[in-house]
Amino acid sequence: MSGQCANDFFRDHPEVVAGLVRGIFDGIDLVRKDPAAAARLLSQAFSLPVEDCQNMIGKDGGITPGMRTSQITARTRTSSSTR
Repeated sequence: MSGQCANDFFRDHPEVVAGLVRGIFDGIDLVRKDPAAAARLLSQAFSLPVEDCQNMIGKDGGITPGMRTSQITARTRTSSSTR
């Protein structure tokens, strides 16, 4: 049933789906071309410390090996509680 809902949304709102897909690819391009700018945008958009976003993205725009979501979440909670 959930697949039907997704298909209905795609059928009824193809411009929204196209915009979402375009945004994902634009974000990937930004991460690859300017990791520092991407980290700043992620930080602002999700209220995360810039340093955490930089660590997730990595220096070259790749995902940092060994950085787990649970580590990022724990660091974010600690950073948020000290603000």
